Amino acid sequence: RASLVDVAPFFGGFWPGARNDWGGDVGIRFVAEVGCVVAALGRHVDGELSESARVTLWDAETQKELAACDVGPASPVEEHYAFEPLPERVPLEAGREYRVSQLCRGKMQDRWFDGYASEDEVAALSTTRYARFIGGCCRNDHGFPNRLDGERRRAGMVNLKFAREGLDVQSVTREELAHTLARVAAAEEPASPEAVDAYLKVLARLLALLVDELAAAPEGSTQHSRAPPAPALAVVAPEAEFSGLIRTEPLEAGASAAA
Repeated sequence: RASLVDVAPFFGGFWPGARNDWGGDVGIRFVAEVGCVVAALGRHVDGELSESARVTLWDAETQKELAACDVGPASPVEEHYAFEPLPERVPLEAGREYRVSQLCRGKMQDRWFDGYASEDEVAALSTTRYARFIGGCCRNDHGFPNRLDGERRRAGMVNLKFAREGLDVQSVTREELAHTLARVAAAEEPASPEAVDAYLKVLARLLALLVDELAAAPEGSTQHSRAPPAPALAVVAPEAEFSGLIRTEPLEAGASAAA
C-alpha cells in the first residue's frame, strides 16, 4: 500500500487528568479540514498508563464506528501520548465532522482531562492544517457519544495521527508497461479499435517527450557534472478535469514567459 507522508498527531502538550468517576464513552469532536487518513488512535499519558482503555473513531453524521483499538501500558508512547496503529487506515472527508472517544469506567486507574482549552492553546497545540477542534462529547454508556458538552472541552484527552498517502511507486519492464497501457486504453475506449489506437498514440508521444526531457542535460552542464535525473509526474486528463487539479497564477513582472 502507499506510504504515509506528513504524519502528525492531532494534539500536543500536557493535559493532566483529574477525573475517573464516569462510565461511558467520553471524548472530542473535530472537523477534517482536508482529505487525509487516520493512521493511529491514542490517549493521554500523565506518567505511565496502568490499564487499557478502548479508543474509538466515529462518523458524526452516520454515528457509525470507523475504527477502534485498545490503548494501554504496552502501547508505544510519544511525548505525552500512547498510540496504537490501526490495521487499516481510515480516510477522512474534508468538511465532515468526526468524534474520538475513550471508554471510561468509574474508579479507573488512569484519570483523564476534563478541562477547557483556550483559543490560543488550541491554535498552538493542535494540528490545524488537518482538522479543527470543536469541543467535547460524551455518552452515559458504551456507544456513539451523542451528547455535546462544551466548546474546546477535553483537548488532548484522546488523540489520533493524521497523514497523507504518498505515491505507490512500482518498477516495471517496458513490456509490462506496454501491456498495462494497452489494457487501460482498451478499458477506457471500448467503442472502437480506432479510439484505442488514438489513445495509445497520445501516450506514446507523452512518453517520448518525457524521455527526451529527462535525458537532456541542463544548460551549462556536462556529461560528467550532470545531476541524476529527478522523478517526474505526468497527468493525462481531459482539459476540463485537468483544470480542477491545478492552480494558475500570473507571472511576476519581469519574469520570463518560459518560466
